[in-house]
Amino acid sequence: MSIRKSLAAAAAVAVLALTACSGGGGGSTTSPAGDGSRGDLLRVGVINDVSSWDPAQAAPSADLLEMERAIYDTLLLTDLEGEVIAGLAEEWAYVNDERTELELKIREGVTFSDGTALDAEAVKINLDNFMAGNGPMAAQLGGVQAVEAADAQTVRLTLGAPNPALLFNLTRQAGLIASPAGIESGSIATDPVGTGPYVLDAASVRGSQYVMTAREDYWQPDYQMWNSLNFRVLADPTARANALTSKQIDVTLVQPGQIEQVEAQGAEIATWTASVMGLILMDRNGAMAPELEDVRVRQAINHAFDRDLILEQAGKGLGEKTAQLFGTGTTAYVEELDEAYPYDPEKARALLAEAGYADGFTVPMAFAPPGEFVAPFITQQLGDIGITVEKVSITPQQFSSSISGGEYAMGWTVQGLDPAWVTVQRNILPESAYNPFGTTNDDVAALIDQTRNAGDADDAGEELNRYLVDNAWFAPWYRVGASYAYNPDVVSEIRNIVDYSSVPLLFGYVPAK
Repeated sequence: MSIRKSLAAAAAVAVLALTACSGGGGGSTTSPAGDGSRGDLLRVGVINDVSSWDPAQAAPSADLLEMERAIYDTLLLTDLEGEVIAGLAEEWAYVNDERTELELKIREGVTFSDGTALDAEAVKINLDNFMAGNGPMAAQLGGVQAVEAADAQTVRLTLGAPNPALLFNLTRQAGLIASPAGIESGSIATDPVGTGPYVLDAASVRGSQYVMTAREDYWQPDYQMWNSLNFRVLADPTARANALTSKQIDVTLVQPGQIEQVEAQGAEIATWTASVMGLILMDRNGAMAPELEDVRVRQAINHAFDRDLILEQAGKGLGEKTAQLFGTGTTAYVEELDEAYPYDPEKARALLAEAGYADGFTVPMAFAPPGEFVAPFITQQLGDIGITVEKVSITPQQFSSSISGGEYAMGWTVQGLDPAWVTVQRNILPESAYNPFGTTNDDVAALIDQTRNAGDADDAGEELNRYLVDNAWFAPWYRVGASYAYNPDVVSEIRNIVDYSSVPLLFGYVPAK
């Protein structure tokens, strides 16, 4: 089932009645995980390091989210088909037709790893903390005006305006539930305590590895596919591939050009299209780079890129070229926009000249491992039309904050092909993490409202998408074919891969028998 259909179905059912879905899609009582048998140890090579364990400061990174979900359960989950299903909330419903009042029934009998019981008040503290923290993903709870513990196990969220992605977001960063005591003391940033399947071990070393041990009293043991997890921070793609082939780790993301190498050493590969790669032209008001305020400059940047060449050489052909940020499974996708900006450096130079920049201009851009491999394509192809890119090397830990903090006028990105409103929340709202300069105007505001209020319409967001492409808010290149390599002696398969997740779900690594 597509993301569009699954979220629409979940929302439609929830409006009519409290939907009791216990751990599986379609009302099933089975978990989307395994059969209860466990592997001993899974070692995962990850790109990013945790800057804070406070869910309110959770970063957009998908690999960090899976690390966080090892310790913190989320209020809702998604199953193998991308359906929203029960998590810590075993029932949920919008109780009015306007979808501005959501009630969640919190599962009884769940405890935090410190022994404290989970209840509605604990959830309220978490949701309030997420909104007050104003972290990178704060927009996920956009529209929420108040959170109330209506009774011991019922949480009520009141919204000032509908949030079409709210249920989905409660399966992500916004739904992470941490210890209220840790939140109130501030210790949660460094000492994570959750209701999740694992606890952080003292053997963990920040910046190096995070060791996690399965909880004996966890409420859903089928999610504990392994007795212990070891997440090893390996930002460099060569280091990750070498660690895999030398059996220091069991699974990791590899670059397309490394697939033959690791397969030759006995690894197996799982691939799927889950992300979009390209540039975000963030400074559309010209605060830092005045040139980017002119739409012709942003359009010139789009025409400068040879997407076929980048896909073939950088992506090894594993993907689909595009000029839009929204994925094929979303309501905002418009097929012809994939070809909106054909490679045409002559037209790009003409557009720059029309805008008054015939001699080009210079703009700094930040690059961090493993994304440095795209730098030559950006510097050369923009250089060919007269735009000089000054390469600034930063660490992976600095990369997300450099974009969300507005430190650069434009930046390279890989983003998940999320449902339409999730993409809007991440990139397009004035408060979005990837709209750090707060770009908006009356046309965008009206189209955002139109998308927000479109309900289950199959074309929700299409007009907004057309505007963004026409006005070159972004310069995407292609939808990325993600490649995860694994040691078949430890992992028999990687399953539960849903289209919008750029990394496998935590319970998707099936132990070898």
